[in-house]
Parts: sequence; structure tokens; C-alpha cells
Amino acid sequence: METSISGFPITESDTCFEIQFSGMLNTNISQEIRAKLKEMAEKKSLLFDFAKISMISSTGVGALFELNDLLTASNRKLILINPSERASESLKLTGLYDLFTIVNSREKAYELLHERV
Repeated sequence: METSISGFPITESDTCFEIQFSGMLNTNISQEIRAKLKEMAEKKSLLFDFAKISMISSTGVGALFELNDLLTASNRKLILINPSERASESLKLTGLYDLFTIVNSREKAYELLHERV
């Protein structure tokens, strides 16, 4: 099943929702988008393709942190796929880069989803 949230394509599999973000992840992340992502996180793991992200603001990092906590508490994962150099820099500047699971390919993300905890 494929759909979208505010123009960001979403692909659903048995184990996760994969969302392809682009542009800036900042204060434009509406409450509606955050609510939808939380709703999705209550059901399955989330994979965020960040290859086309140009910047992540502190608001965007806060949303990621919140989702990561929600998923971890329910034994699911938030995996960031192939973040752009600018996205990686944004996460490193906040000191939270190492908090997130970051991989360089979809294949690696799906491998991590299927690892036994």
C-alpha cells in the first residue's frame, strides 16, 4: 500500500511504514503531520528516507526524538535512511546524531528491522 502525508510518499509493508521526506524538516511540520506519524508509530516501525532533506531544525529534531522514544517504548524502531550531508550535520550539531539508528540503504534498514532483539 502506498499513500502520502502532506506530499511525502509513504509505503507500507508488513513491518513498517517508509516515508520519503524532502526539503526542510522544521516548524512547518504541522501538528497534523506529527499526529499522523505518532499514529503510524503506534502500529509499526518507521523508516525515514532523508536523502532529500536539506535541513532539520530543532523543532524537527524534537519531533524525531519524540517518535524515537515512542517507538522504543513499544519495541519498534525509527531508522533514518541515507541522510543528506546537511541532515547529518543538523543532527550532529544537536548532539543527538548517535541517538538515532542511521543506515546508508533501504536494504540495511530492512535487515535491522528483522533482527531479533
